Amino acid sequence: MNRLLSRSLLAAVALAYSGCSDKTCTPSNGDNSTPGPAFECAAGEVCYLGRCITTCSAGAELVEPCGSDNDCTGARPNCIRGFCSSCEGSDTCVPALNICRSVTEVVFPDPIDRPPEPPDVPRPLDAGFEPGGVARPLRDAGVVEQPEDRAVTRIAYVDLGRQRDYRVTPPVDSSVAEVRAFDTAIGTGPGLKWRADVDPPRVEAEFPDPAEDPDAPANVVDEFCELRQLLTVTGTAGQTATPADFGAIRMVNPTNFPGSIEPELIATFDIDLGRYQVTPQPIPTAFLTYSVSEPVVPRFVLVSGTPLPGVIALGWPETLDDGHHVPFELRPSAATEAALQAGFQVANPANQDLTFRYDRIESGNDGFEAVFVRVTGQRTELFCEQQEGLGLGGDMRVRAAILNAFRQAEGITSPRTYDLYFERASRELLQPAAADDQLVLVTVRIRHSLRARLTFQ
Repeated sequence: MNRLLSRSLLAAVALAYSGCSDKTCTPSNGDNSTPGPAFECAAGEVCYLGRCITTCSAGAELVEPCGSDNDCTGARPNCIRGFCSSCEGSDTCVPALNICRSVTEVVFPDPIDRPPEPPDVPRPLDAGFEPGGVARPLRDAGVVEQPEDRAVTRIAYVDLGRQRDYRVTPPVDSSVAEVRAFDTAIGTGPGLKWRADVDPPRVEAEFPDPAEDPDAPANVVDEFCELRQLLTVTGTAGQTATPADFGAIRMVNPTNFPGSIEPELIATFDIDLGRYQVTPQPIPTAFLTYSVSEPVVPRFVLVSGTPLPGVIALGWPETLDDGHHVPFELRPSAATEAALQAGFQVANPANQDLTFRYDRIESGNDGFEAVFVRVTGQRTELFCEQQEGLGLGGDMRVRAAILNAFRQAEGITSPRTYDLYFERASRELLQPAAADDQLVLVTVRIRHSLRARLTFQ
């Protein structure tokens, strides 16, 4: 990957209060945590957190073109950035709540250079924790590894992608742009592999040896796949990981690779909602441009963040280089696409493997990318990976034995359906410079996913 230093002062936006009147209110349903009608609020307003706020419909926002407010009527009377909107000025329609919130400026400081490592520092071979490191490939998306003698205090997960949903007919294409962050300083001790990609966040653990625990499933690892336990961890006072601020996070085009992401995005933590919001909305289905392998035309997205007092000491990453590889489009074979559309059926017990065939990528893979099949259950993850390049890739099998092990681990006794993701993804783990008593990690994952159903009979 080409690594060029780019110095600039980056500006972005953060959600703040606006889109609201000075009127206080009490929601009719008595629930102040979600927007709802109230006697005190006028038409076009809802009551949220004790104040009347302009309502909107995220799916209909910024769809009708306009030249001025005169071109807009009805529920969306304002011409914003060339499209009709319910919101005014710099306000943005928050999709999860369908209310208008404003934006304020957040400044991204220049990164700093760290002295180069001594040439004799050994490099890790297993993608494990690397003291003083900046980025490294992950064994899979979402797993954050840490040293045995330290506890991770805060984790973040940046998930960008394009997705085709085969659970409906015809399949529906959509975009994925999500940021999650959690405070994991709950007194649970070091050595835990936190998963920020599941909600609520959980800890990944290996299954015990069946020779030592007769209730443990056998056949939890094979050629492509493995099973992982997902455990809920609580602290000494019974608390668990909670949503937390990780600073503003920006997702933009690197200088050398314009047109990789459009529009460029900013994610900020909304303390009232208790989660990150990504703007602007709506995000187009094809907001990411795939890399191309023949001829090789790579695409990258630069993900960067701001300092956060008491948690993150410096803007990250340390140098603004070409960022993270946008994967090649995943093209399934005709037979695999038909199976995705029909949904996968697993007999009881499983007696057939699931086979996935797809286009092979021979060149242009930067080493951070692979093809995956993953299924997340209530307490178990089925995870399969096939690296690409050097003659690898093109097909993957999920063996019947590991499907039966998943059934046992999940305790499936009657038909149950799960979401299955077949995807090509790149993923990296970053360790921003943190405050003295903090250890913070962020996983960046960019993917093209095909989503289907997997039913155990």
